[in-house]
Amino acid sequence: MTSCAAFPDETPTGYYLSEAVHPYNVFVSNGWEVAFASVTGTAVADPSSVSGADAETTAFWEDPEKKALLDAPKALAEVPLDTATTDYEAIYFAGGFGCMFDFPECAEAQALIKAFVEAEKPVAAVCHGPCVLANVVLGDETKLLADKLATGFSDAEEDKMGKLEVMTNKEAGGKGTCAEMITAAGGKFQLATPFTCNVVKSGLLYTGQNPASAAPLATQIVYYYDPIKAEFEPPRLALLSQRAKLIEEMEAAELNFNAKLGDFKKTEANGGAVADKLEELQTKSMAGRDVRNAWLADLDAKLERNATRRQAALDAKAAAEAAAAEEE
Repeated sequence: MTSCAAFPDETPTGYYLSEAVHPYNVFVSNGWEVAFASVTGTAVADPSSVSGADAETTAFWEDPEKKALLDAPKALAEVPLDTATTDYEAIYFAGGFGCMFDFPECAEAQALIKAFVEAEKPVAAVCHGPCVLANVVLGDETKLLADKLATGFSDAEEDKMGKLEVMTNKEAGGKGTCAEMITAAGGKFQLATPFTCNVVKSGLLYTGQNPASAAPLATQIVYYYDPIKAEFEPPRLALLSQRAKLIEEMEAAELNFNAKLGDFKKTEANGGAVADKLEELQTKSMAGRDVRNAWLADLDAKLERNATRRQAALDAKAAAEAAAAEEE
């Protein structure tokens, strides 16, 4: 995380809270251990990212034990280069406006990134975080971003947040935008619709465009180390999403049927003729129910097949690992 807590005009800023919390939750839920670090060992959450936090982020922030993790990060200088890539499987740079003012020139960050690249381990950065990649030079004197696909907080998003002038006004202390830094370093900036999820992978370099990309970016790191999950989890989640929508449709259809049935009963009680309309309602309702039940059965069958294939892959992996252990 950044250690910069203010813009050049002293307006408060810092790291963006959800861009630390969402990835943390993804990693921990997948069995990872996470250590927090910042440029100098201090870190302040941008006030707007606290006041505008979603429920997941607020729950983390209001948990004293979890919040303490953010309040006492290591300084990057305290992460020894000779053990960093042994102790850690990936490095992830959170965003926030503050990092534009200390990430690009942070020698410790550059050294860690270079170490992870040389160890062939993932390097990830989200939102404004990718600015940390701009000045990383590899052992062959080429820039890390040269000819790499990458993304970050776009100029359009800066403009919508009212910060484009702050970032581009060099006379007032601006350093340029994330997009400008990536492009100047030889990267190929990948732009998506503002504030929609956009995760870009280029070799072992992973970047995300904005806060909406923070958790999906972390998920891609998890997938890198778990190819079975990478193969079977996305289709499972897609099927579950379809199933949830279908259940909502079924519940809405049932409510609509009951409401119309109630109206017909009132009409009938008042001497109105509703037999034909009631029969039509029941026929249409049953037909719709049959179609939706068929869709539901199909989705459940696909989920079961996905689970069966995933288990077969896990069993094959376990068998291969056991055979390799025996050979040793």
